[in-house]
Amino acid sequence: MELIEEVSSQGIWTWLEFDNNSNSLYVEFKNLKLADVAISNPFEYKDDLVIRFGNNLFLSIFYNDIENVDFLNFGRYNFEDIFYHNKKLSELDSPYFCTEFSKKLLNFKFQNYNLLKEIASNYKNKKILIQNIEEGQNYDFLLILECDNVAVAIGGDFLNTFNNSEELSDDDIKRLSNKWVLYYLDYWDKKGTKDAYVEDDLCEEVPFYKNK
Repeated sequence: MELIEEVSSQGIWTWLEFDNNSNSLYVEFKNLKLADVAISNPFEYKDDLVIRFGNNLFLSIFYNDIENVDFLNFGRYNFEDIFYHNKKLSELDSPYFCTEFSKKLLNFKFQNYNLLKEIASNYKNKKILIQNIEEGQNYDFLLILECDNVAVAIGGDFLNTFNNSEELSDDDIKRLSNKWVLYYLDYWDKKGTKDAYVEDDLCEEVPFYKNK
């Protein structure tokens, strides 16, 4: 979990999926410092990561203005049910919900209950979207995401990670991170030469050394 936090400094939250039948919640991220191909082909490396939470799910969103939650694309009917009729995703007619968007991550932390308390005090409104266990109970896994004008808390008893539909172990994530570091070093080694790569914002975030 610490490594995933580290590689997410320029991350973008792009997907939310809830399947009530399988008691699963998926969140997808892009622009992470992960690479799953050889460094000889850096322009095609994939940096996406999907995290699945399972069993005893919890999802809440914190916001100041109702317009801040428009990115979830609930649709008029579901939006009114959830935000005005006090229903949860698991109580809607359809047991399945998914939506795609793009939200730059400002905070990405696991198991940080102090951050959760801080976020709860910083936002005017909170809406519980999924709650299968008592609020306030410590979840086996907790993820806090904060973007420009919203924050979410996700909890569950199980956590799995995926890349390109394949499940990733802890060792897999370390391997993908190491591959990205090799690319990063090669990027700066070739910076300013005829073999320089196209500018990469992730690499430019922390320069390795002065340009040649």
